[in-house]
Amino acid sequence: MSIFPGRFLNEFGKKIITKSDDELEIGSDDYISWHLMNRARDAANISLENSGYRSLRVSCAYLDWYKPRAFIFWTPETPKDYVIACTNSTSEVIRRTLTDSEFHSLLSAESIVLSKLHPDDLTSLAVSLTLATVLYHEVAHIVRFHRPHLVELERDDPDSLVTVKGMCEADADKWASYMIAPDLLAQAKGIKNALQLPISVEAVLREVLILYGAALHLWFAFFNQSDYFSKSSIYPHPLIRSTRITIGAVDNLPDDGAINSNSLDLVHHILNGLGLAENSSLRSASSKQHSFDLADEMNAINEKYLEIDRVLNPSLKEVSSRWGAPNEA
Repeated sequence: MSIFPGRFLNEFGKKIITKSDDELEIGSDDYISWHLMNRARDAANISLENSGYRSLRVSCAYLDWYKPRAFIFWTPETPKDYVIACTNSTSEVIRRTLTDSEFHSLLSAESIVLSKLHPDDLTSLAVSLTLATVLYHEVAHIVRFHRPHLVELERDDPDSLVTVKGMCEADADKWASYMIAPDLLAQAKGIKNALQLPISVEAVLREVLILYGAALHLWFAFFNQSDYFSKSSIYPHPLIRSTRITIGAVDNLPDDGAINSNSLDLVHHILNGLGLAENSSLRSASSKQHSFDLADEMNAINEKYLEIDRVLNPSLKEVSSRWGAPNEA
């Protein structure tokens, strides 16, 4: 049962959609969104509870709203509850973005695995993995205490707000890549078993990773240039962002003996897929995305990751001790 803070209900209460599992058509965008939102809520609650923050609660809200969006709501007033919110148009817009970009044409013609999946199943898999990453990004904002930190910073040091926001977004991407890694491996194993493929899990995973990286890139490209959103310098170029998340997922794959190759070999396959995506229609001359230089963008995000370790992590540790101390009464 979801318990929403009063301020959230005042702002979004009329938009909240109430459904039960038996009202959802399996495989529909509603079903995908509903299932993944509940998983994200549970992941956030388990993480907070395991870390000793037992008084903090996380609910999820599915909103009837035309704008594709996922976000967290948090209020500093007691009981300091969080809400992970997602609009019912988000999965639909992700699906349309992939379709409009001729997503299937970006995948290798030499595919062994993906070519055996029904096109609708292939798209639904890409939509699911993309939305899961978006929601895990929001979970990271919660469990890493980004919002309380930014609230305090806006009050005490507003000049540093934009810089720290950028670090928090990079940090959320970094943690999202950690959380999505088991899902990617599970999908590879599921596809291998369902299709009874006489190849290794690793070979299936290579193709799943290309699918994943290309889908992420197309979504981030849409996100950057869409009229729904204002262009923001706090995010790296979509190609860099999707690449770093995908590489992060490879680095955090569960070590269960199924994967033996050097991660750089896997990354090579990822970049092949992303290179195709980069040449898609979403990278047309009329694109509103900021200018792109591979070396500059990669150096910038690497610097931001170093700043997370050097600056953000100590600050978040200090903030979390005051905005929800472990085992507080």
